[in-house]
Amino acid sequence: MTSASRFFRLLASLSLIVAAGLFSTPLPAAGTIEYPATDGPGARKHIVFVTGDEEYRSEEGLPMLAQILARRHGFRCTVLFSLDDDGTINPNKSESLSGAEALDSADAIVMLIRFRKWPAEVMQKFDNACKRGISLIGLRTSTHAFQLPESNPFAAAFNPFGKQVLGEQWVSHWGKHKVEATKGIFEPANKDNPILKGIADGAIFGDTDVYEAYPPADATILLRGQVLTGMNPNDPPADYKKTRATDKQEQGVNDPMMAVAWTREHDWGNGKKSKAFCTTMGAATDLLNAPLRRLVVNAVYWGLDLDIPAEANVDYVSDFNPTPYGFNGYRKGVRPTDLALSVLSLVESDDARLAHAAPPAERADLPPSKLPLEFQKRERVALVGNSLAERFTLFGHFETLLHQQYAEQELIVRNFARPADEVANRQRSNDYTVIDDPLAAFGPDTLLCFFGYNESFAGPAGVEAFKANYEKFLDEMNATYPRGRDRKPLRFVLISPIPFEKDGPGNTQPIKFQLPDGTTENANLGLYADATAAIARKRGLAFIDIFGPLKKIFEAETGLQYTINGAHHNDAGDREIALALVSALTGKSTDDLASQLQPNDRLNHLLTAVNDKAWVHLQDYRMLNGWYVYGGRRTWDLETFP
Repeated sequence: MTSASRFFRLLASLSLIVAAGLFSTPLPAAGTIEYPATDGPGARKHIVFVTGDEEYRSEEGLPMLAQILARRHGFRCTVLFSLDDDGTINPNKSESLSGAEALDSADAIVMLIRFRKWPAEVMQKFDNACKRGISLIGLRTSTHAFQLPESNPFAAAFNPFGKQVLGEQWVSHWGKHKVEATKGIFEPANKDNPILKGIADGAIFGDTDVYEAYPPADATILLRGQVLTGMNPNDPPADYKKTRATDKQEQGVNDPMMAVAWTREHDWGNGKKSKAFCTTMGAATDLLNAPLRRLVVNAVYWGLDLDIPAEANVDYVSDFNPTPYGFNGYRKGVRPTDLALSVLSLVESDDARLAHAAPPAERADLPPSKLPLEFQKRERVALVGNSLAERFTLFGHFETLLHQQYAEQELIVRNFARPADEVANRQRSNDYTVIDDPLAAFGPDTLLCFFGYNESFAGPAGVEAFKANYEKFLDEMNATYPRGRDRKPLRFVLISPIPFEKDGPGNTQPIKFQLPDGTTENANLGLYADATAAIARKRGLAFIDIFGPLKKIFEAETGLQYTINGAHHNDAGDREIALALVSALTGKSTDDLASQLQPNDRLNHLLTAVNDKAWVHLQDYRMLNGWYVYGGRRTWDLETFP
């Protein structure tokens, strides 16, 4: 695999990490996408976007809105789709809705659907969500959301959903379809409604036509749709007579103008009420209009009883080039995961992206270094030490399991360990940090320290020197890498070395080594594990003993089951080390944690994401041929050595 292809694979993998909210929520169900909440006034409330109309490209417009509400406003957003049998998006599959279980935790639903025929089990979840009294935001064809067959037990209740809940059903195209566009005009009596914050009268425009619509008397009309003579916002208003479909009376097409956005409340009869917002605009091409996007974003805030911003940020998070509306005009072969990747195409400058990546200048005081360990939100965790930690980048179990446990904290983890690193001897290429110091650039809060294995070769005679050098190392780290501009101290967690694994009859490896029996090695390693514990006690730091638990596991069956040579762990060893470490960090049993490492597609995606992220990090921290980048050859000409 080339570096470029590996990098783009990383982007795909990172989208899965992001989609899990850095594991703050379960990975999204197959056929859905999830945009994790960032910090913001949305307070991580869960908005479920339900797509599924044949004409107006809800499968393109709603993911874009979800990205904005997640990235710009702090909502957790899940997008559901109509899928073909092969897993690609097909809005013509009216009986399909992916990931309906997301509705179980929805605080609000934003929908653009048309004549759906969902099966009863999906309708049950939609019914349950509605009857919890959650907020409902309906766009365009959601006025005629369902066309359930009579055999569906929810047909009688939900086929009239548009009229009974949102406030109108399908009546007719009032403006000429694909000929006359729409301009949104404030209803004078409600021009100060908070949903209109940050929007100028007449600024809303859509290239879809006005629907004929008559919201009920209990509705608050916000906008009326001025029918234009053409498809551009500067076209003049249309001026002709038209006959209403409802009572067959004639009126001017803009006199009065039809309602195109309103609010109301629906009583479900079980003591719960839903706040409902409806607009007959909302095609993906309509949403190119920033004021219309702001109207929908404001409606989400309103429905959740949150303060509406003075001018909500509705800037795109990823490139948005919607397909023109029309039947059978959807993009073929697109999978939800393809849309999930677009969140990484950030519409930001390089400087802005670097600012997001940079460690914060202001750092809060950390919780004490004691087990179980308490992490802060977006705490920066660095692994330092020898091959024990360095080999985590090959398998990924530790970081995967760590993120799964500390879900809400959204930890930022980087591995700076190197083979043969010791507390007093950390060899680097000449001029290694002449450009920058990668650990300083990362700006850690907590260091997980893995030392003692190499030092144990000095035997009992080297223990006191090891302890003295370890304390000196801790002091040097604090002095060299203080936290933030206030130079606050780092937090350390000290971790014992692992034991040596004895070879034996169970060894099935193709190449056999002449290895020691481990008796002397483990006696020494035990001394250095104890020495590490003593340093931790002296300094009041958390200490994790993995020597003892791993020794029992290694001795249970001989023959290099967990290492490749007695010292360097393999995939099975990585799993056991991860379980021991995370068990100590969290206080959870290894049996409980082991269930989270059972092979499945989601775990495989997660491990791939963690490992690919580690690979890219290593290209900066420990790149191949680094001598050309930060060493002596960096001074040579760039034509010969680019």
